Amino acid sequence: HRDLHSFPTRRSSDLGGIASYVSTLGAALVRQGHHVTILAKGDRREVSDQDGMRIVVWPFYNFSWYWHRVRVLGQGAVLPIREVEWALSVNQAVAYIHKLEPIDVIEICESGSYLLRRLHIPYVMRLHGERFVFRKYTGQKIDRGLRISRWFEFVGLRHANAVTSPSRFQADEVAHDLGWPSGRIQVIPNPVAPWMIEQASATQKKANGTPPVVLYTGRLELRKGPLVLLDAVDEVVKQVPNVEF
Repeated sequence: HRDLHSFPTRRSSDLGGIASYVSTLGAALVRQGHHVTILAKGDRREVSDQDGMRIVVWPFYNFSWYWHRVRVLGQGAVLPIREVEWALSVNQAVAYIHKLEPIDVIEICESGSYLLRRLHIPYVMRLHGERFVFRKYTGQKIDRGLRISRWFEFVGLRHANAVTSPSRFQADEVAHDLGWPSGRIQVIPNPVAPWMIEQASATQKKANGTPPVVLYTGRLELRKGPLVLLDAVDEVVKQVPNVEF
């Protein structure tokens, strides 16, 4: 199959969560004989090959950035504007890629999927996390602009041929809001790169009594849950007194 993974992201060694997911999954698909193309957001159009994958860098419309700078016009429209301009950019890029080599299936995250159905190419929506849900569970304000932006995302979700989620909680949250039955969204945990497993397996075991270690690798940001982790420390220590964080 010819797979297209559409995730607007940076091309850098300093990868975020979605970029790490794409690179890990893409490499695995290549090893299984698939043709993989990754669509990335960039400053100018560029096509290259990297580790057996085609990388298409595409300039996205960026009017929302200027709107954000002109605060007098209101910040509530920033996210809806970005959703529309990302959807337009994704459609143009996918149409271009489809001409280079016909695509069998697309996997895309929530943003930028609003118009994808018009291309008549099967696509899978991969839930990576919505601002709406993040704000809901961190007690932050949910404004009108965010609700409109979520509506655009839900249009893309409803027309997807399949929807996957890395966790049952997120799958149930989105299914509930869409009025879907539980189980319609398939739960597929995020992949772990083989080199990570190899590195962990190669680590020499220290002498008996070495304390277990809890490692947090996310950004120090409210929606990543560091405060929840801190709240859990006392409970963990009660059961594992010698644990290190």
